[in-house]
Amino acid sequence: MVRGGGKLWSILVEVGPTTGDSPAIGIRWGIFSQFGVSWDNWGNNGRSLVDALFGLGEDGQLLTINCYMIEDHNDRRQFATATQRNREPILQVLSRVLPPKGTVLEVASGTGEHGAFLAPRLSPRFWLPSDPNPLAIESIESWRRYTGSDRLLEPLCLDVREPQWTVERTPPPQLQEQPIGALVCINMIHISPWEACLGLVAGAQRLLPVGGVLYLYGPYKEGGRHTSPSNEGFDLMLRDRDPSWGIRDQEAVIAAAEERGLRFQEMLEMPANNRSLVFGK
Repeated sequence: MVRGGGKLWSILVEVGPTTGDSPAIGIRWGIFSQFGVSWDNWGNNGRSLVDALFGLGEDGQLLTINCYMIEDHNDRRQFATATQRNREPILQVLSRVLPPKGTVLEVASGTGEHGAFLAPRLSPRFWLPSDPNPLAIESIESWRRYTGSDRLLEPLCLDVREPQWTVERTPPPQLQEQPIGALVCINMIHISPWEACLGLVAGAQRLLPVGGVLYLYGPYKEGGRHTSPSNEGFDLMLRDRDPSWGIRDQEAVIAAAEERGLRFQEMLEMPANNRSLVFGK
């Protein structure tokens, strides 16, 4: 912690690649003290503080370093700079394609920033965030309390690879009056195994009503080729980190969804060489 102005402050450090529009892989919470830094969640291949300060990652890759001062050290909000770039364009698409009412289930909510921004702006719809990572759940809940929107529901711990999702086993009581009408998944498919994509479209088939919508956002290949050099470099970094990750072929994602009875409706170009894919049931 750092003392300033008579108050104790926590410092949140976010480390991520400079290319692409995906959230930083691994959000690091750093509590600084006079004698150094301790990390609650540094990941498998942790970098030294010197590396972080100089912005060098594995193999000298340039990283983006962002620091945030948070007055309440119990505040577990995480931050992803990509959200600031893509949330308005995503809002424009969702305002047009979502059903006019009901609940939007967000899969792989990550930091929770998208839900905090979108939920009050997509009223009267409700927004139900979810993530399989307990640290992400803490951040999502912190954003929910910070936002104070009655349209943003408590987050669920949900793994799309499970044959039956948490929301199916123990649905929140709000769904009785506001059933799920749409699924939204932002920046997950390329930072997860292919089985996660298959689980996502299978869950969409089970949960969505007739007229429901599945919305996907992220980078994609087309015809087996990357749509930009930055996406190609990002893909190499992802596969180096985990061979089961990587930017997917748009055609393969569409085919997987159509096998589950979801109709591909449109593709829209988005910021930083990303795309929106919209499906209907």
